[in-house]
Amino acid sequence: IDESERLVPMIRRLGAAHRGYGTKAMHYRFVGESLLATLRDMSGDHWDADTERAWQRLFQWVAAHMIAGAEAAEAGARG
Repeated sequence: IDESERLVPMIRRLGAAHRGYGTKAMHYRFVGESLLATLRDMSGDHWDADTERAWQRLFQWVAAHMIAGAEAAEAGARG
């Protein structure tokens, strides 16, 4: 996130590409829940509430930009 100006365009392109796979905005919730559960399980005692919140914020940030990229691609395809 320290280089968000560089990351955001790449993440939005990734979201546009996932649109082509049939990914919908609602799917990101399920992916996020699965990712967090896996990280929690694999981290054992190293996982705490602060770590969970940080991963939740990061995933939500990435998902929001991927969804924005998908929506922009959809609008461009319609326009």
